[in-house]
Amino acid sequence: MSENASASFEGPEKKLKVTFAPDAPSLRAHPRAAWDAVLAAAGASVVSSARDAHWDAYVLSESSLFVSDHSATLITCGQTRLVEAVQPLLALAPAGALSQLLYARKSEHYPEQQATRFDEDAARLSALLGGRAREASVRLGHGEHFVDLFHASAPGASRRPDMTLEVLMHAPDPAACAAFAAERAPAAHALVADMVPGFALHEHYFEPQGYSVNGLRDGAYVTLHVTPEPEGSYVSFELQGPLGGSLPVDAARAVATLSAVFAPRSLEVLTYAPGHRGGEGGAQADEWAVDVPGYSVVTREHHVAADYALLFTQLRPSAAP
Repeated sequence: MSENASASFEGPEKKLKVTFAPDAPSLRAHPRAAWDAVLAAAGASVVSSARDAHWDAYVLSESSLFVSDHSATLITCGQTRLVEAVQPLLALAPAGALSQLLYARKSEHYPEQQATRFDEDAARLSALLGGRAREASVRLGHGEHFVDLFHASAPGASRRPDMTLEVLMHAPDPAACAAFAAERAPAAHALVADMVPGFALHEHYFEPQGYSVNGLRDGAYVTLHVTPEPEGSYVSFELQGPLGGSLPVDAARAVATLSAVFAPRSLEVLTYAPGHRGGEGGAQADEWAVDVPGYSVVTREHHVAADYALLFTQLRPSAAP
C-alpha cells in the first residue's frame, strides 16, 4: 500500500488490537508524537487522519490505525515489523492496565521478505507479557491461505461490548481492483458509501496503485484496503462497533457486496463477539455468520480468543475445481 509499492508488495496484513482497563487514562490524550513513535517502530507513518467523539482514525503508509479511549487497533501491510510496535504501545498505559491483546498475521504471498516469522513474534509477545495474561496461539484455516493468531487476556478483565467483522480476499478480480484507481475516485467513493451508509469516509489513493479508506459512525469504524498487483492482489475489510443497532445488517451487506464486487478466489470471514461461545451473557459470533452466494464453505471454526467468541469461515467459489 506504500507509495513506493513494488511488483512484489505484500498486501496481506498483520493486525494488533490492544485493550486496556476502563479506568486507565485515555489513549486519545497522548500527543500525536507518541503515536508517530509507535508507528515508526513498526515501519509505518501517517498519511491522513480524522476523528469523532469516539475514535481517532489514521490512514497509514501501510494500512490503518484506530485509537479510542481504551483500545488501539493497528493494521499494517508490506514488510512492516508490527511486533516492534507492541512495547511502545503498551508503554502508553500504566503497568497492569492491559485487558486484552490480539495479534494476527495473514498468510503472506512473499514470506521470505518478512523480517520475522509468526512463531518468533508470538515468542516475543509472550516475553513482553511476562506471565501477566492468559495466552495462546492458533492457526485459523488450512492450505495456502490461513491466519495465525496470538491472543492474551488478563485474569478478571472486563469484556468489551463490541463486535468485529473481517473480510480477507485473495486473488480479487483485476477489473474490480482497477475501479479503485485515483482517476475513478467518484465511483470508488460511491461504492464504499453505499456498502457502509452513514460513515464519514476519508480516503487515500496510492502511487502507482493501491487504495485505503477509513470511516467513522456512531462509535463504529470501517476500513477497506485494496492492493492490486501483477501477482498477489489482495483486499481486506474490517468493521468494528458496539453491540446492537444496525451493525449486523451492515456486516451482512458488506460481505455480500465485497464478494460480488471483487469475486475473490479465496474468501475468509472472521467475526469476534464478546464472551466465549455459549458463555453467560456473551453475544454469539454466529449472529454474523453469513452465506455467500456463489461460494462454498471450506471450513468453519469456532474459537475463544482473548475472551471473544471467534467464528472463522473459509470459502471458495462454488464453481472452482
